[in-house]
Amino acid sequence: MVEQRWGVFDPANVSPELSLEYPTWKIDAKDQKVGYFIIIVNETAGTWTGIQKVYDSETGKWATGDNFKLIL
Repeated sequence: MVEQRWGVFDPANVSPELSLEYPTWKIDAKDQKVGYFIIIVNETAGTWTGIQKVYDSETGKWATGDNFKLIL
């Protein structure tokens, strides 16, 4: 059994049934950020847009992390 520590992401603990693309390294709790992901699907245009929002604890504001767009 693999020891689980709360607040640490370790790729070694990911189920072998999943394909992990990112991140492929350990991330300590102090380096993790709070955020959310918005997904917008436009069936007419055949597009999928994703916006990642990340909370900046120093400024107290939400910032845009990454933007994704998939054209089907």
